[in-house]
Amino acid sequence: MSKQRKPADQREKDLRLAMFLIQQGRARHTKAKKLTISAVAEEAG
Repeated sequence: MSKQRKPADQREKDLRLAMFLIQQGRARHTKAKKLTISAVAEEAG
């Protein structure tokens, strides 16, 4: 693991943003339509 981990508050913000984008149908990186753990993880990066 050469990358530094993000702080918890930044990870939480990324996950919440990914969930919001999927729920609104505006996912950037995926074509996700359903809110699943894997879709959120993939969208959050």
